[in-house]
Formats: sequence, C-alpha cells, structure tokens
Amino acid sequence: ADTMDLWLNIALPDLLRLLPRVDGFVLNDSEAHQLTKEDNVFAALKKIHQLGPKYVIIKKGSHGSILSGPQGFFIAPAYPLHKVVDPTGAGDSFVGGMMGYLSAAKGSVDANIRRAMIYGAVTASFCCEGMGVKKTTTVTRGAIEQRARHLHVNHCLVGVGDKLSALSQLQAHLQLERQQTAFIGDDLNDLTVRPATGLLVCPADGARGLRRQADWVLRRRGGDGAVRELAEALLQ
Repeated sequence: ADTMDLWLNIALPDLLRLLPRVDGFVLNDSEAHQLTKEDNVFAALKKIHQLGPKYVIIKKGSHGSILSGPQGFFIAPAYPLHKVVDPTGAGDSFVGGMMGYLSAAKGSVDANIRRAMIYGAVTASFCCEGMGVKKTTTVTRGAIEQRARHLHVNHCLVGVGDKLSALSQLQAHLQLERQQTAFIGDDLNDLTVRPATGLLVCPADGARGLRRQADWVLRRRGGDGAVRELAEALLQ
C-alpha cells in the first residue's frame, strides 16, 4: 500500500484500521513524521511496524529510500541526475517500478525487494527527466536495466550477526585490503569491524561509544543523508 498526506489528514482512523491487513507500506519521510510524530526515521519505522505492516519503506527523495523488514534494514540510493526537469510523480514512479519488478521476479519478497527498490529508484529518475508522464511512458526496459547496473548494488548482506566475519569474507571476494575499506555504522556492535576497515564512519546520531571511537563522525543523521554525505566526500 502507498499512502499520501491527504489520507492522513482526512481518513486517519480508516488508515489505521487498514494497516494491520497490509504486508507492505510505502510512504515518504514527511508522512512518516506526520503518522508517528517521530523525527528519527528509524524510530518512525519501528512505530509503523507496530501498526501492522511487515515491510515498511520510507521514501526520502534525492536521498533514496529505506526499507525495514524481517531481514533488517536496507538503504537504496537515488539514481544521480545532472538535471531534474520535474520531480512530480517520482514517488509514485518509484512504487510502480518496484512493484513491477516484484510481480515479475521469481522467489520470495525477501529475496527480491531490495533489487526491486533499485528498479524503483531508476524508474523514478526517468520520471524526473520530463514533464508529466512524457518521459516515463517512453522509457524502455533496456534503459531501466542499464541504469540499474550503473548503481552497482551487487552485494547486499542482511541479518548479519558476525559483521567482522561477513566484512572479511566480502573483502576476500572483492580482493580488497583493509585500507581500501570504509564502513559506516550507528551502533556499538559496529565497533567489531574495526580490525578490517581503514575508515570507520558514524552518522551524527550514532551510539555515543561508537562516535567516540570512529575515525569520522558525519554531520548528517542516519536516514537523513548520512550515506550520501559519506559517498560525496569519498568521490571528491
């Protein structure tokens, strides 16, 4: 289910009765705040789960989207555009692209929802490049596939207990050294990866103990552009 602020304003009791019957729920960050009264996106996700949905995705515009589900969190980037013509409808395009991928994919929702979010982000990017549905209705599957490959989300580890072991295995697979590895985390258990990372990064609202020992504390909070801040700084 995808919602909008209108239903929160005029039909909130009906929406709250519906949510226990919904498996997946998509809304943007301002709607999540309006619904839960939480400024922190992760606190909002927790409260929305308590209302019923198993999968919750919060859209954050140019900062991408955040999934919370049975296998943990996943942050999908927005596709980078050099020029935005009109972002109207981008959120709906994201949901359409995501659901289109899920409906055609084989296997469980858990196995496909993360890549589906990437396809949603790509579909939304085409929407932003034209007025109305002009661009979206002419885009081809091949063009969508090409942009999805550009995002290079080839490895997605979820529900990991031993983060150091998982990171070390990924480094071996990609043939990366410690000094070639940056890691961003927000809780004390992320300190366990210190021996395997050359740059340990923490968002502004990370656990106090992690902030004290991190190599770099970002200006942005988790779920509010922290990953983008890190990515842009590394690319520069």
